[in-house]
Amino acid sequence: MLHIRQIQLVQFKNYCSATFPFTARVIGICGANGIGKTNLLDAIYYLCFTKSYFNSSDQMNVQQGMLGMRIAANLTVNEQPTTITAIIRENGKKEITCDGEAYKKLAQHIGKFPAVMIAPDDIAIINETSDLRRKWLDTLISQINPTYLLQLIQYNKLLQQRNSLLKHAAERGVLNNDVLEILDHQIAPLADAIYGTRKQLLQRLIPAIGEQYQHIAGAAAEPISLSYESHLHTQNMSSLLLQNKQRDTYMQRTGSGIHKDDIGI
Repeated sequence: MLHIRQIQLVQFKNYCSATFPFTARVIGICGANGIGKTNLLDAIYYLCFTKSYFNSSDQMNVQQGMLGMRIAANLTVNEQPTTITAIIRENGKKEITCDGEAYKKLAQHIGKFPAVMIAPDDIAIINETSDLRRKWLDTLISQINPTYLLQLIQYNKLLQQRNSLLKHAAERGVLNNDVLEILDHQIAPLADAIYGTRKQLLQRLIPAIGEQYQHIAGAAAEPISLSYESHLHTQNMSSLLLQNKQRDTYMQRTGSGIHKDDIGI
């Protein structure tokens, strides 16, 4: 069981300096609009995920007119005391420490302190683009499967390199097939592994979502229908890359793969 005992914010969003003790198992936060209720929740999220739920840029989390910020929390995990600290230095460097020890890679922190954030803007997961649904799914899996997170990071890095190669090929009028083959050889097994993990989880999760939806909406409500959509349902990533090589070269980007997965609603 994870329990946050106290959190301290320094130059985080609208907080110049503030400390909040949490002495009960369930905490309700109330106050006027704009006072910082959501920012306090986002600070907790930041300590669990090393980033804000709402802002992609760390500089947007630093109080206006200031340089750097600090979030620190005292927790108990299975009755053991733990301290997490997140710091953005004046030079923009980010540091995350757990019990005083800094991580060599931020990905090592993900999953140690699981958290769920629910916000009004989450309606976008349903009615906007597939990248938001993939982000939701990846965030969920990464907290319980560290290997998946590392595979995803490596896949995205290689995908960026492949797309950059395709773009440069269009600019120069010639494609380095040897480099493309090397990238494809590295991308394919990562994509297959990521697909397998997603498929395995969604086979259990989708029925559970349907049951919970029916419980909330009532038996008379129309059932919700969800499905996992992926190019890899019919062939592996290696075959997809080979099959779409000419199209990818023309489009200057990789048009098929697990980065196009979606959850149909």
